Amino acid sequence: MTLTPLQRRALIALAALLLTAMGVEEAWWRWNAPPPYDFAAVEARYRARLDSIRAARQASLETAARPAGNLPGGTDSATPRIDINRADAAALTALPGIGPGKAARIVAWREKNGPFRMTRELLKIRGIGPATLEKLAPLVTVGGG
Repeated sequence: MTLTPLQRRALIALAALLLTAMGVEEAWWRWNAPPPYDFAAVEARYRARLDSIRAARQASLETAARPAGNLPGGTDSATPRIDINRADAAALTALPGIGPGKAARIVAWREKNGPFRMTRELLKIRGIGPATLEKLAPLVTVGGG
């Protein structure tokens, strides 16, 4: 197959136009590409949450394994435990690490969601983490609603 000079020029012009369009498209994608995703930040948040869950679980297991009452190593029955389902905000502020703000959030959560079923549900309150729960566990109880 033989091409005339006019056909050759037309073919070269089409090839040049195609290459130019591909270059423009590549440049557009480079300039308008989304920023790279920061996997390190997501992984750090995931690991922090996982550590928090593990610490809460460990604290829960330690609390469950701790003897209560007058048994050796248990809490003394002379120290009354605060029922977090019945205590008002003023009574809750007597607990270590619980100020007026956290006490109000505990009462608000209880009014919204009903009585606490387990002391570890305190972890759902903003500002109460595994360390605070560990301090509170021997001082609080979950009585009736």
